[in-house]
Amino acid sequence: MKWRYLILLVLLFGFKTNGLWAQTPVVYELGLKGSAGKLAKDSSVTVTDSLYADANYSAKRQAYSSRNRVILRIDPVVYKALPASFTATVQVKIDYTTPSGNSSTTRNLTLRYRADSTYTNSFIYQFQGGTSVTVKVLDRTTDASAGIWSSLEL
Repeated sequence: MKWRYLILLVLLFGFKTNGLWAQTPVVYELGLKGSAGKLAKDSSVTVTDSLYADANYSAKRQAYSSRNRVILRIDPVVYKALPASFTATVQVKIDYTTPSGNSSTTRNLTLRYRADSTYTNSFIYQFQGGTSVTVKVLDRTTDASAGIWSSLEL
Protein backbone atom coordinates (compact mmCIF):
# COMPACT_ATOMS: atom_id res chain seq x y z
CA MET A 1 0.00 0.00 0.00
CA LYS A 2 2.83 2.41 0.86
CA TRP A 3 4.49 1.60 -2.48
CA ARG A 4 1.44 2.78 -4.38
CA TYR A 5 1.63 6.22 -2.77
CA LEU A 6 5.37 6.39 -3.36
CA ILE A 7 4.95 5.51 -7.04
CA LEU A 8 2.14 8.07 -7.38
CA LEU A 9 4.34 10.79 -5.86
CA VAL A 10 7.26 9.90 -8.12
CA LEU A 11 5.00 10.01 -11.19
CA LEU A 12 3.49 13.36 -10.22
CA PHE A 13 6.89 14.86 -9.45
CA GLY A 14 8.31 13.46 -12.68
CA PHE A 15 5.53 15.00 -14.79
CA LYS A 16 5.99 18.38 -13.17
CA THR A 17 9.76 18.45 -13.64
CA ASN A 18 9.49 17.21 -17.24
CA GLY A 19 7.67 20.40 -18.12
CA LEU A 20 4.10 19.18 -18.45
CA TRP A 21 2.95 22.61 -17.26
CA ALA A 22 5.59 24.50 -19.24
CA GLN A 23 3.04 25.19 -21.99
CA THR A 24 1.24 27.82 -19.94
CA PRO A 25 1.26 31.02 -21.99
CA VAL A 26 3.18 33.98 -20.67
CA VAL A 27 1.22 37.22 -20.84
CA TYR A 28 2.92 40.60 -20.89
CA GLU A 29 0.48 43.44 -20.50
CA LEU A 30 1.65 47.01 -20.53
CA GLY A 31 -0.33 49.91 -21.81
CA LEU A 32 -1.05 53.56 -22.23
CA LYS A 33 -3.81 54.57 -19.83
CA GLY A 34 -5.88 57.57 -20.80
CA SER A 35 -6.75 58.16 -17.13
CA ALA A 36 -3.02 58.80 -16.50
CA GLY A 37 -2.71 61.07 -19.54
CA LYS A 38 -0.58 58.49 -21.40
CA LEU A 39 -2.89 57.93 -24.38
CA ALA A 40 -1.55 60.97 -26.20
CA LYS A 41 0.16 61.74 -29.50
CA ASP A 42 3.81 60.59 -29.56
CA SER A 43 3.35 58.35 -26.49
CA SER A 44 4.79 54.86 -26.81
CA VAL A 45 5.13 51.61 -24.94
CA THR A 46 7.49 48.67 -25.51
CA VAL A 47 6.88 45.08 -24.46
CA THR A 48 9.73 42.57 -24.68
CA ASP A 49 9.48 38.84 -24.09
CA SER A 50 12.32 38.32 -21.62
CA LEU A 51 12.02 34.51 -21.81
CA TYR A 52 12.76 34.54 -25.53
CA ALA A 53 15.93 36.54 -24.94
CA ASP A 54 17.05 34.22 -22.12
CA ALA A 55 19.99 31.98 -23.21
CA ASN A 56 18.50 29.05 -21.25
CA TYR A 57 15.65 28.92 -23.76
CA SER A 58 17.80 29.12 -26.91
CA ALA A 59 17.12 25.47 -27.82
CA LYS A 60 13.37 26.14 -27.88
CA ARG A 61 13.51 29.26 -30.07
CA GLN A 62 12.90 27.45 -33.35
CA ALA A 63 9.56 26.15 -32.13
CA TYR A 64 8.72 29.41 -30.39
CA SER A 65 5.45 31.02 -31.36
CA SER A 66 3.93 34.17 -29.98
CA ARG A 67 0.63 35.88 -30.54
CA ASN A 68 0.58 39.62 -30.21
CA ARG A 69 -2.36 41.95 -29.65
CA VAL A 70 -2.69 45.69 -29.65
CA ILE A 71 -6.00 46.65 -28.05
CA LEU A 72 -7.86 49.95 -27.87
CA ARG A 73 -10.57 49.60 -25.27
CA ILE A 74 -12.76 51.27 -22.71
CA ASP A 75 -10.76 51.15 -19.47
CA PRO A 76 -12.72 48.81 -17.17
CA VAL A 77 -11.42 50.40 -13.96
CA VAL A 78 -12.38 53.98 -14.81
CA TYR A 79 -15.87 54.76 -13.57
CA LYS A 80 -16.82 57.72 -15.68
CA ALA A 81 -20.07 58.48 -17.47
CA LEU A 82 -19.71 57.95 -21.19
CA PRO A 83 -21.60 59.91 -23.84
CA ALA A 84 -24.57 58.16 -25.47
CA SER A 85 -22.40 57.40 -28.48
CA PHE A 86 -18.91 58.14 -29.68
CA THR A 87 -16.23 57.01 -32.05
CA ALA A 88 -12.55 57.17 -31.14
CA THR A 89 -9.71 56.33 -33.51
CA VAL A 90 -6.06 55.99 -32.59
CA GLN A 91 -3.47 55.72 -35.37
CA VAL A 92 -0.51 53.67 -34.15
CA LYS A 93 2.82 52.61 -35.54
CA ILE A 94 3.75 49.09 -34.47
CA ASP A 95 7.42 48.12 -34.68
CA TYR A 96 8.21 44.53 -33.79
CA THR A 97 11.08 42.10 -33.82
CA THR A 98 10.55 38.53 -34.97
CA PRO A 99 13.02 35.65 -35.09
CA SER A 100 13.56 36.43 -38.77
CA GLY A 101 14.02 40.21 -38.47
CA ASN A 102 12.22 43.50 -37.88
CA SER A 103 8.84 44.59 -39.19
CA SER A 104 6.68 47.67 -38.95
CA THR A 105 3.07 48.54 -39.70
CA THR A 106 0.72 51.49 -39.21
CA ARG A 107 -2.87 50.79 -38.16
CA ASN A 108 -6.00 52.72 -37.26
CA LEU A 109 -7.73 51.28 -34.20
CA THR A 110 -11.35 52.47 -34.07
CA LEU A 111 -13.71 52.03 -31.16
CA ARG A 112 -17.42 52.68 -31.78
CA TYR A 113 -19.61 52.97 -28.68
CA ARG A 114 -23.40 53.15 -28.74
CA ALA A 115 -25.27 53.07 -25.43
CA ASP A 116 -28.56 52.05 -27.09
CA SER A 117 -27.22 49.00 -28.91
CA THR A 118 -24.82 46.13 -28.60
CA TYR A 119 -21.25 47.30 -28.88
CA THR A 120 -17.77 45.92 -28.57
CA ASN A 121 -15.78 47.60 -25.81
CA SER A 122 -12.49 47.06 -27.65
CA PHE A 123 -10.78 46.99 -31.02
CA ILE A 124 -8.06 44.35 -31.38
CA TYR A 125 -5.26 44.16 -33.93
CA GLN A 126 -3.53 40.75 -33.85
CA PHE A 127 -0.32 39.48 -35.39
CA GLN A 128 2.17 36.71 -34.70
CA GLY A 129 5.85 36.30 -34.01
CA GLY A 130 6.73 39.53 -32.23
CA THR A 131 9.26 39.01 -29.44
CA SER A 132 9.68 42.74 -28.83
CA VAL A 133 6.89 45.15 -29.75
CA THR A 134 6.81 48.95 -29.62
CA VAL A 135 3.53 50.78 -30.15
CA LYS A 136 3.61 54.53 -30.75
CA VAL A 137 0.56 56.80 -30.97
CA LEU A 138 0.79 58.83 -34.17
CA ASP A 139 -2.59 60.53 -33.98
CA ARG A 140 -5.97 60.32 -32.30
CA THR A 141 -9.41 61.59 -33.24
CA THR A 142 -12.87 61.44 -31.72
CA ASP A 143 -16.32 62.89 -32.27
CA ALA A 144 -16.76 63.22 -28.50
CA SER A 145 -15.26 65.76 -26.14
CA ALA A 146 -11.54 65.57 -25.41
CA GLY A 147 -12.34 64.14 -21.97
CA ILE A 148 -13.24 60.80 -23.54
CA TRP A 149 -9.54 59.84 -23.74
CA SER A 150 -9.41 59.49 -19.95
CA SER A 151 -11.88 56.58 -20.26
CA LEU A 152 -9.82 54.66 -22.81
CA GLU A 153 -6.60 52.69 -22.83
CA LEU A 154 -4.28 51.19 -25.41
